[in-house]
Amino acid sequence: MRSAYAASQLLKRICIPSAKGIAESAGLVVDEQAIWFRLLTMHVYHAGALNVKAVVNAIGPVSSGEELIQKMWVTSAGSFGNCSQNYSQLALAAHIQLAQIISNKAASVSVYQCSKAFIAD
Repeated sequence: MRSAYAASQLLKRICIPSAKGIAESAGLVVDEQAIWFRLLTMHVYHAGALNVKAVVNAIGPVSSGEELIQKMWVTSAGSFGNCSQNYSQLALAAHIQLAQIISNKAASVSVYQCSKAFIAD
């Protein structure tokens, strides 16, 4: 439980603000609810902001967040390599799987609401 709380604080205080800054420096309009931004944040969590910034700089100009993520999957820079490229693909697959479970309302699978006690600052 402590590790989950620590991870949530890292995401909230470091990863999301870093991803926002990286996206804005790339000329992208940030929508924190967009899947591309969530994947970018997961890349920051996994590889670190400096490595993500390096790969974004290596990619150069993009027209959308979706294009950025797709190019990140095939671009290496700094210590952002194959493991980092695959990380958001795994997160995306998990997100899609969970969405399917929720939409199907599978009787054999329960999805529980997070308690506010675990979400508190």
